[in-house]
Amino acid sequence: LADHRARRARAPQALEGDAHAEPERPQEFDEREALERRLAGLSEIERDVLRRFHARAESVREIAKSLGVPEGTVKSHLHRARQKLAQGTRPS
Repeated sequence: LADHRARRARAPQALEGDAHAEPERPQEFDEREALERRLAGLSEIERDVLRRFHARAESVREIAKSLGVPEGTVKSHLHRARQKLAQGTRPS
C-alpha cells in the first residue's frame, strides 16, 4: 500500500479531457486493477479503516473515536485488512 501511494505521488494523474496527458502504461493499469480487486475483497469496515489510516493519515485513536469502537478493534481491522491484501500479492 505504501509503494502504491509513493508511485501515485511521483506520477500525477491526468485529468479527464487533458489532451496532453500521457496514457497510463499497461503494467500500472494492471497493478492498480489488482489492488482494486484486493481492496474489494475486504469488508466495508476493513476498507474504511485501512483508507482512513493510510490515505488520510488518521490515527488509530481518531478512527476509534469517530467509529465509537475501542482502539483495539481498529487495530484488529487494520491487521486483518493487511493480511488479506498480503495474501493477494503472494504467487499461487
